[in-house]
Amino acid sequence: MKLITVYARREVTTDSATKQMYAAQGRPNAFHQHQDVQIYRDRRAKKRFARFGWFMSNCPTRRNKYVTLNCYRWRLEWLPN
Repeated sequence: MKLITVYARREVTTDSATKQMYAAQGRPNAFHQHQDVQIYRDRRAKKRFARFGWFMSNCPTRRNKYVTLNCYRWRLEWLPN
C-alpha cells in the first residue's frame, strides 16, 4: 500500500506562551531561536495540516521518513526552511 505524502519544514514558533515568556523577560524577539515543525498537505506549503511545537518530545527530525498523525501513518518529505 502506498502512503500519502505530507510535507514538513521548520518555522519560527507560533506558541503564544513562548512569546509571552520572552516578552516578560524583556527579550521580545528571542523566541526566534525556537523552531516548530509545520506539516503541510501540499508541496507549496499552503494547506497546513499539523504543527509540532519545539518543546514536544515526538517532534520529527530530518532523519524521519514517516510520521503518525490522527492514527494514520504518512510519508514525510522535507521542504527547505
